[in-house]
Parts: sequence; structure tokens; C-alpha cells
Amino acid sequence: MSGARGGGVEKRRSFVTERGVRLDERRWVPEDRTSIRGFIFLAHGYAHHIDAYAERVGSEELMQQGFAVFGVSHHAHGHSEGLRCLVNDYQHLVDDFADYMTAVFKEFTDQGITRPCFIIGQSMGGALTLLLAAPNSRVRQIVSGVVLLAPMCKIADEMMLPQWLINMMYWTAYVLPWAPLTPVTPTEHLCFKDPKVRIVVVVVAAVVLMAAMWRGGGGCD
Repeated sequence: MSGARGGGVEKRRSFVTERGVRLDERRWVPEDRTSIRGFIFLAHGYAHHIDAYAERVGSEELMQQGFAVFGVSHHAHGHSEGLRCLVNDYQHLVDDFADYMTAVFKEFTDQGITRPCFIIGQSMGGALTLLLAAPNSRVRQIVSGVVLLAPMCKIADEMMLPQWLINMMYWTAYVLPWAPLTPVTPTEHLCFKDPKVRIVVVVVAAVVLMAAMWRGGGGCD
């Protein structure tokens, strides 16, 4: 899908990683590529997808400000390949995103367009962003800066499950990765400490239905 949006071009396409996984890609690139101020890569969180995250971040507005914005739905998320939200190895997500950044950066540098690269990562995507910007990352040399939105670096001790239950879930995910465990109790409000904010989050989560956002079944909503 493509179309003119505020002086730029919005496109949907697919990207195939080095390990052969097809990822759903979205990009917002100004029509005049020579005017691009920088590259922004979007890394969404767990059970989310690139379309909703790009809208939340304001990809079109960033494009209108002269930035080229890129993003993919992670493996097993959104319209990308994989059993919905089953992540067997987190390093795969890091490697996939590094593949994507490398390919996009090369695509533009081959055209003589070299600009600073930034990553905006939220929740699980924030943790991924930190790994991509780490000194030992293979894309560290092209990352000029990052923006972290509530990066998921550690689960609060008071929210951790008992170890026996964690072990059981590991076993279940290995033997029956496709089995839905429903209904799933919403936990979005637990991200906030203020009771008033928690109430607002519960109400919003109840009325906003986001396409391809996993809620605990065998497929997408």
C-alpha cells in the first residue's frame, strides 16, 4: 500500500531477515530524499504491532518534519510470520532488527544519503533498543541515539510469578506452543502506580480495539 501523505510517501512492504523470516514492514519517507534530516527506527513492544505503534509515536508527523521513519512488526507479531506472540529466543528479535537496520541504512547510503540513525523503543522494544545500542552490537556504529519509552528491562519483584509456575509455563510453551490460555486478565493498568491513572487505562483498554493486537487466543483480534 502506498499513497501521498503530507508531502511524503507511506509504504507497506515485506522484509526477509537473514534467517529467512518474513517481517511486515512500514516506512514513511519524504518524497525529496535529499531533504531527509535523519532516520528513525521504531521498535514496538510485546503483543503489539508496527501500525499501532507508529501511530502512537506519530510517524507521519515525524515524516513531515523531515525524518524518514521505518519499522517492522517483530517475528510472531502483527502481520509478520510466526505463531502469534511465541518468542522462542529473544536474540532472534535483536538479530532480525539489526538485519533490518543494516539493510535500510545500506539502501540509502548506496544512493548517497547518509544520515544519523535513531531508535525509538517501547517496553520490550525498549530492551531491544538497549541491546542494539550496546557497545558489542553489530549496528552500534550506525546508532546515533535512542529514545526509550518504559523499557522492559526487569519485571518488578512484586509482579513475579512463583518459580514453579514459571517452570511449568516453560514446559507448556515447549510442548504446546499453540495452545491458547484464555481468558487473559488485562494487566495494562499495572504499569502505572497512580490509582486514578490505572482507572483511565482500564477504561481505554476496554473500548479501544487495535487490529492484530494479541489478547490471548490462537490468532489476531
